[in-house]
Amino acid sequence: MGGVEFGAYPGDLDQVRVEPAARKIHEVPLDGLVPNTRYRYRVEPSGREDASGAFWTAPSAADSFSFVVLGDTRGHAIHRSIVGQILQLEPAPRFVFNLGDMVNNGELAPDWQAFFEDVAPLARFTPYYSTLGNHEHDAELYFELFALPRNSPLPKRSYSFDWGNTHFTVIDSNQKHRDDERQLQWLAQDLERARSATSRIVFFHHSGHGTRPSRVGDHERIRRLL
Repeated sequence: MGGVEFGAYPGDLDQVRVEPAARKIHEVPLDGLVPNTRYRYRVEPSGREDASGAFWTAPSAADSFSFVVLGDTRGHAIHRSIVGQILQLEPAPRFVFNLGDMVNNGELAPDWQAFFEDVAPLARFTPYYSTLGNHEHDAELYFELFALPRNSPLPKRSYSFDWGNTHFTVIDSNQKHRDDERQLQWLAQDLERARSATSRIVFFHHSGHGTRPSRVGDHERIRRLL
């Protein structure tokens, strides 16, 4: 079974959380965290020489923060270069959001292996959120590999979260699910519930605007729908 030792930086790793049952892909929720606080952690057991990292918890509504948005990270050399640039940012972003098309083919495990090798130096220290692009092919691997909020009728496909004074909403804009009434109703309700937030930001993969002639129709459909 997987476990995580953690504690507020720079103190001791004085807290432990362990999975209730053995799993192939591990997911361990950490509770009791203090807002706007840096924590460090170590994963146990681990086949890696260094299985430690750190992260910041979400700030209070009065605190400012920065975050990074990127997408279409299918080119490994370029992706690694961007990861390196993000790691140099000051102040460091509190989280990263990937708008989809993370890999060339989401049904292929080697594609995901390469993706996580590229992103590991960043993801060990920064929460990493995502949404589905068309290149993920709606593959089960995506849902297995990403630990995302499950607070919509389409778990992990749509979700929302608060970060400081901002409310973030994520939807699946792929053709199969973009006009699913359950998602659209939830989207409207979620944004309504978040009216008190200073900002409301919606993330999805497919743009309502673009210059490629073959995609004009799809852009128009996205604009009409959303």
